[in-house]
Amino acid sequence: MDEAKRAQRFRSPESLTSIEKTAFMGKATYLLGKSMCQKVFGNNSKLTSQVQRQLKFKLLRNIFFKDVSLAQLGLIFKPTLVAYQGYCKKNKLQPNIAYSENDTRTLWLGKDSPEDPAAKVMVYLHGGGYGIAGGHDDHWKFIESVIEASAKKGIKCSSAVLAYDLSYHKPYPQQLTQAATMLDYLFKQGWKPSQIVLMGESAGGNLIFSLLLHILKPCPYVPVQITLPDNEPLSMAISMSPWTDLALRLPCAREGFKADPKNADYLNPLIIDTFTMAYTATLEPGMDLRWTNLADTPIEWWNGLGNVCSEILITGGTEEVFAPDIEKFASVLGEAQQAQKQQDGTHPKVAIVELMMEKGVHAEPAIAMGVKKEDVVLWMRLLDWFSARL
Repeated sequence: MDEAKRAQRFRSPESLTSIEKTAFMGKATYLLGKSMCQKVFGNNSKLTSQVQRQLKFKLLRNIFFKDVSLAQLGLIFKPTLVAYQGYCKKNKLQPNIAYSENDTRTLWLGKDSPEDPAAKVMVYLHGGGYGIAGGHDDHWKFIESVIEASAKKGIKCSSAVLAYDLSYHKPYPQQLTQAATMLDYLFKQGWKPSQIVLMGESAGGNLIFSLLLHILKPCPYVPVQITLPDNEPLSMAISMSPWTDLALRLPCAREGFKADPKNADYLNPLIIDTFTMAYTATLEPGMDLRWTNLADTPIEWWNGLGNVCSEILITGGTEEVFAPDIEKFASVLGEAQQAQKQQDGTHPKVAIVELMMEKGVHAEPAIAMGVKKEDVVLWMRLLDWFSARL
């Protein structure tokens, strides 16, 4: 790809002209209407919630996640902060935004006191390839479900969503810097590691492991160093469909998508290339990506993982493009635990559970396309896993 076309792929939404905006939205609206007509009249079916979900997956795969720029996607997905403010207004909630160093913005839903030792705070790191904002309806519904699951166990749970800078404004390692800053902010607020739960999907799932790795082995490009108070590990981490290989190098991932594009994951490999280019756009010569490109992280770097997090859940779907990468990464973490056990004679201190859902697609249940949690098997299983550990 030549430099001119490369630059076009990760322009910011602000750089689009009125003509470019009108042309893209017009095309998207036409294809949306065409797909809906085919679904309704071609198959003579009613638009049930599951049918709507599949329709939206098809639209994402063939329109929005195909040959588009991040600027065009920015026309569809509101900035995280704007989406949060809209959610609060819709639900008659008072926005609670905490600003800290490194332009870090923490968006609170509820804010219980850390003085209650049983209270939890869910740190949510949204996905979107570091190039799409979070805070759409599915995110809030998922976060609400986690808070409700906690309440059923008599546990107060707040949510702190990181509105990190998107890659077309500030690429790597800004997002890791802001995640570390947010965690440091929570510690300064009085939250203990045992009260903190990390959750995130896709790029957010990647950021979870980048953050854990930064605690284990500080990244030299991140100015914020993290020391866990009293050397206490974080309560748990739930990483949904983590993006582990920025280049998507496993052939089976791309070939699987090409072999059966109608039934495959909604996440088109073409958009992964765009995300990666933007995220790594201005790397300094020789900059080490192993704190974020987890497929290249040396296995020995994960030694001591149990000292920074007590339990880890990794989820994914068998139909998603990332499935081979997720399974390989989970296997690497397991091997690292076993290697440490053999080396020092101790049992692994972190329980790592991998949950791959049959016929599941990318980033479920955080991306459920409006379907109720009771109709998404992985959503219910994830909540069960979480609740059992409160």
